[in-house]
Amino acid sequence: MRPKQLSERAWDALVTQFLSRAKADGADTVRLLTNTLASWEFYEKRGFARVAETPFRDGSENRTIIYEYRIKGADSA
Repeated sequence: MRPKQLSERAWDALVTQFLSRAKADGADTVRLLTNTLASWEFYEKRGFARVAETPFRDGSENRTIIYEYRIKGADSA
């Protein structure tokens, strides 16, 4: 879980800074892995798209999720 003492504005600023750095480094896409036990809604609210999902191997209803964010203005090959 993310620390509650950080505001939504602070989290938005961190994500924006990370994506800006990724773009500056030449990335056109960012992918991340999370799961349904974590704050996956956090990524959807910030424009990440769910591109893959797979069930946990333990038989529970939990799932691993892969998100992708296409960086606007980045050159794509």
